[in-house]
Amino acid sequence: MARCGRPKLWSGVVAVPDFQTIMRPLLELNADGEEHPVTSLRAQLAEQFELSPEERTERLASGRQTRFANRVGWASTYLVKTGLLERPRRGVTRIRPRGSEMLEREPERIDLEVLSQFPEFHAFRAGQAPADTPPAEPEKAAETPSATPEEAMETAYEQLRSALAEELLDRVDSKFSLVTLAARRARNINSYFNQLGDGLGHMVPPQVSSVARKPLSIGFEEIAADKIVWTEAPEEAAIDEELVGDEAAVES
Repeated sequence: MARCGRPKLWSGVVAVPDFQTIMRPLLELNADGEEHPVTSLRAQLAEQFELSPEERTERLASGRQTRFANRVGWASTYLVKTGLLERPRRGVTRIRPRGSEMLEREPERIDLEVLSQFPEFHAFRAGQAPADTPPAEPEKAAETPSATPEEAMETAYEQLRSALAEELLDRVDSKFSLVTLAARRARNINSYFNQLGDGLGHMVPPQVSSVARKPLSIGFEEIAADKIVWTEAPEEAAIDEELVGDEAAVES
């Protein structure tokens, strides 16, 4: 079995290969013209790239998928959408004549630049543009052209959270006060949802329109919207740290 070698970061730390680096090895594994289950291809690629068990099981921030499976999936999707591979049935790929020709023409690397010669590539990119261009800063997107759409969205989300945190800190005297305020409000919001249907109506409902599911996230949004403010009464100077830790753990 051919070895692709282990991709490394500038620091020498081994990294999971980006989805463009995976494209040609994935196409090569389909070169025999037979049908290949994606799970089998993924296992073979992991062996070729000499990935450790930790690298194979590293998950995206969402926790829904491993990073390597996500990148193999997007490499496969681009090869299918540009006519180099086909999916005769779900979870199975097979090479097409264009894919065989490409292996002969591009002996070193197949990536987005190579695939851009095909009109199907541009049609696919145009059709999935909303998912492929998350609200990240332009210069950040340019620095990570090999990120999958999910990874680009994770980067944008972390940037958004950092910006929001800086904005929220302007409203309180410390990070601890910020988390404390949000945690207390989260407990209040949770109580409100728990008492719905009981006809009690003594809990204050969320003060912002939010798509967030977690009370702590809603609490932060209320702080950002100036719906609640931080004030510390003398008798409450001793903060319930266990409450803060529990609510923060739920949010993470």
